[in-house]
Amino acid sequence: MAHPRAGRPALVVYNVLKQVIDMRRTIFDTKLVKVLINIGSIFPLGSLVKLNNNEIGQVTGTSHLHPTRPKVEILLDSRARPQKPLRKMILEEEPMVYIVNLAIAKGVLKK
Repeated sequence: MAHPRAGRPALVVYNVLKQVIDMRRTIFDTKLVKVLINIGSIFPLGSLVKLNNNEIGQVTGTSHLHPTRPKVEILLDSRARPQKPLRKMILEEEPMVYIVNLAIAKGVLKK
């Protein structure tokens, strides 16, 4: 899990944390996994994510209670139009909105 991999860093971090969480009762102690998630983040700050409503956002903050529901700043609406002004969304307060894809390439913003 620690060796360097090619690809998008956010996706690598997500996959590693997912593997650690999946092994929490076999190799890793549950309490240590919780500490790791509280210190780090499943979605690194600054990474681009796609939401289930087709909006593209940038992760701006984390949630200690719900690590899979970060704070997101919406950059592109569902029709890929830039948002002015940027809209902030706290996913833990939006039960119907969730992340469907992470590690979106920065090139999507230039269209």
